[in-house]
Amino acid sequence: MIELGTILGLLGPLAKNWTQPEVVPLDPISDIENEPAYQERKATGARFRWVIEGKLRAREREGWKPFYDRDGLQRPTVYVDRKRELLLMVKDSGST
Repeated sequence: MIELGTILGLLGPLAKNWTQPEVVPLDPISDIENEPAYQERKATGARFRWVIEGKLRAREREGWKPFYDRDGLQRPTVYVDRKRELLLMVKDSGST
């Protein structure tokens, strides 16, 4: 019989990989306009902004959220610039 600890030991790394977002660097950052998820959100009136890491908390207080897409297996994907200094954030049209 397989022990519970063995099962958890095998599933732990899989669960971590499942929840860790895939980071997609864009060069140039205007390539985001070719992403279907971006186009869909833009069509609903959402606004986008590239934010440097030091300003993330301030932007979150203003209602901005990191923009992420989910693949067919529901794993998250986030978009950054090629140097991984800027993160794409989104604010829905209904937010102030």
